[in-house]
Amino acid sequence: MLRVFRAEEEEEELASMSMDDIWNIKTVKQQLYKSHGFSTFRQQLLRDGGSLEDDEKVDEPCDLQLILRGFADSSAEKAHRLIVASASGNIFEVEELLQCLQDPDLADKSGQTPLGMAGQGGHEVTVRLLLEAGADKDLPDVNGMTPLIGASREGHVETVRLLLEAGAEMDLVDKDGDTALICAASNGHIEVVRLLLESGATKVLANRYGRTALIQASIQGYAETVRFLLQAGAGKDLGDNEGDTALICASLEDNAETVSLLLEARADADLANHGGDTALICASAKGHADVVRALLEANADAGLANDHGRTALLTASSRGHVEIVQLLLDFDAAKDIADKERETPLICASGRGHAEIVRLLLEANANHHLAKHNGRTALIQASLNGLAGYVESVRYLLAAGADKDLADNDGDTALICACGKGHADTVRLLLEAGAHKDWANYASDTALICASNEGHAETVRLLLEAGADRDLADTDGDTALICASSKGHGQIVRLLLEAGADKDLANDTGQTALMHATLRGYVETARMLLESGADKDLADNDGDTALICASGKGDVEVVRLLLEAGADKDRVNSNGDTALICASNEGHEATVKLLLESGAAKGAMDNDGDTALICAAGKGHADIVRLLIESGAQPNLANGKGRTALIQACLRGTVETVNLVLEASTDKNLAQNGWQALINKSLRGYTEVVHLLLEGGADTDLADNRGDTALICACGKGHVEIARLLLEAGADKDWANYDSDTALLCASNEGYVEIVRLLLEAGASKDLADNDGDTALICAASKGHEEVVRLLLAAGAHKDLANDTGRTALMQASLQGWRKTVSLLLEAGADKDLADNEGETALACAAKEGHLRIERLLRAHNNHL
Repeated sequence: MLRVFRAEEEEEELASMSMDDIWNIKTVKQQLYKSHGFSTFRQQLLRDGGSLEDDEKVDEPCDLQLILRGFADSSAEKAHRLIVASASGNIFEVEELLQCLQDPDLADKSGQTPLGMAGQGGHEVTVRLLLEAGADKDLPDVNGMTPLIGASREGHVETVRLLLEAGAEMDLVDKDGDTALICAASNGHIEVVRLLLESGATKVLANRYGRTALIQASIQGYAETVRFLLQAGAGKDLGDNEGDTALICASLEDNAETVSLLLEARADADLANHGGDTALICASAKGHADVVRALLEANADAGLANDHGRTALLTASSRGHVEIVQLLLDFDAAKDIADKERETPLICASGRGHAEIVRLLLEANANHHLAKHNGRTALIQASLNGLAGYVESVRYLLAAGADKDLADNDGDTALICACGKGHADTVRLLLEAGAHKDWANYASDTALICASNEGHAETVRLLLEAGADRDLADTDGDTALICASSKGHGQIVRLLLEAGADKDLANDTGQTALMHATLRGYVETARMLLESGADKDLADNDGDTALICASGKGDVEVVRLLLEAGADKDRVNSNGDTALICASNEGHEATVKLLLESGAAKGAMDNDGDTALICAAGKGHADIVRLLIESGAQPNLANGKGRTALIQACLRGTVETVNLVLEASTDKNLAQNGWQALINKSLRGYTEVVHLLLEGGADTDLADNRGDTALICACGKGHVEIARLLLEAGADKDWANYDSDTALLCASNEGYVEIVRLLLEAGASKDLADNDGDTALICAASKGHEEVVRLLLAAGAHKDLANDTGRTALMQASLQGWRKTVSLLLEAGADKDLADNEGETALACAAKEGHLRIERLLRAHNNHL
């Protein structure tokens, strides 16, 4: 016998081996690895104090001493070398590195270990070496993959066997929750599956998606793996996170053999997932005929519906799976069960153009009168599309006796739907079957109106040939002709006119087909209507004729067409607008020119008294103003507000327009009700316009109905350049309006320093007062306009004048808290002791309002004096 003792404790015998079981030192080490788990590479055996090599023979019984060496310090490079060598199965390099006491569990940055890489590669000898070196058999990488999971996934049977014999844990999971068994089953590695199951792996564990080994194998269609798992008692009716069982998954993937195995194992054929879909519904939706047949033969319930209320038959009908529908009908599936939208299989098939399925369902006596939530029957659904399958579906439905005049919730029949879409073949079938051609929906739209509105000429032709009423109107009063004209569908307009449609019928707004065509600029449509004798001078509810409409839009070609047809060019609407007024107001130059050439009245006025010239001037349409003046339009006419073209042009501020009207005008100062061009421009600050008016001889001192002159207006608005122009033109600088406000008073009150300077330099009177007795100085002081106050004082304005309440400039400034203004007035010698009508001095005013700094200023001035 050969005995082995611990070198440190000779009295402890570790092993006693028969000489028949060993032949060299290496076999001794392997026996110690098997019995005690000692790494073969860490063992050092001694005899009589001498170290023994692995290949030394052991010929006779003896006692050996064992020393277990520690791992050597290892560099990252060496650790990487061992991983690479293990991954490639390089036995010699692996053994060499392990002999150097390399730690077999050192991982790289991604967490890959030598044993994990060797296991994935199926390198059995390398795996054995690493195990003998003491490698951790369950150490995972960063993805949670252990050596056993990796080897199982790749199908390395012998490697898996080695790891299992070494005690690897079978039910550990990776980051996705996959065990070794799930990985092996997912890839169809049946021998690995057998080995794991024989070793006691748990069959019903599921990954993070809730999928067991059986579900995974069923998805992939690994029939033999499925068979083995079923024989081993794997849970056949367990569902994943979505509720999909192995049978549902196999049915979805068309794995017919797997489905048969599961059914033979009595898997529940009627279990549903979380959406209510059974295996039969899933297979029917996908069109997997063999699977559907197997399920039906296994008595799967064809009447079950999912959460949307859809049965297998309805789903197959919707998807167009003819063979599936036939199978389900052969097994007596209920034909008229509807989903939550009340769609039956027949409605679904009809609405998707699955003609063969429609035929099958009708032959099976499916009810063709049923309607979905919106009231649409199978016939209506089929009529909505014009492709071949839909037309054929319509044919089958009509042949089966489907009611052609049933209407949906909007009152639309199959004929109305088909006409609105322009499906001529379907329309022909429906008309031949006797569909009601003049039925109107709840908007009073007939089939002819719908087809005409959408521009479906062939459909319109069919309806007219069938005798459809041409002049029926919808709820807005629009006829087929009006609809077609409003869209410019010329071919349809011609068809309707040839069929005798009434061309002068008007809708609820009073608009005829001709008006609609002219409003939208459809010249050829308008031409057709005129040539057919449409009344060109009919007016709508607002009094607009076709010519007025076209002129307002500026559509020259339509206007020319109407004028050539003899349309009344001077007809007025309810606002008194003529075609010329409308075109002038909107700035349509070419249209205006055309109307003038045809002799349109230039002096016609609307209800406000505006002429075409006044309108054009007010909008700044210079070219039109020029045309009208050149044609002899009167520039001096005024509207109901007394505004002439000149005043309107000035209000707009367009220099070119003003100049044109000014040159043609004989009275620049015409101003009924107080309106006057110069005043308006002074108010608005249009300097160049004012300059033009002055050059034209406008009176600078005419006043408006408030008594304001142009100078007062310009000064009150701060228009410096206009004020300068007016002063240079000799405007009265001391004119007072009805409130006794002068230009200087207005400018001082607003704080316009430059204008005050201009007026003072021009000699404006400094001490004139308004109706309240306020002078320019009092106004400026009360507002705190210190620069204006300084100018007025420098010009010699009386500093102690009082208004009607007895208040002076100093009192007003003190009351309002203007300290700098108070200081200026005191320095100029204003009397601080004067009292107002209430007996209050400037000091009392400041104290009343709590202006402490002004109080101190006034008291300090007393002390100084």
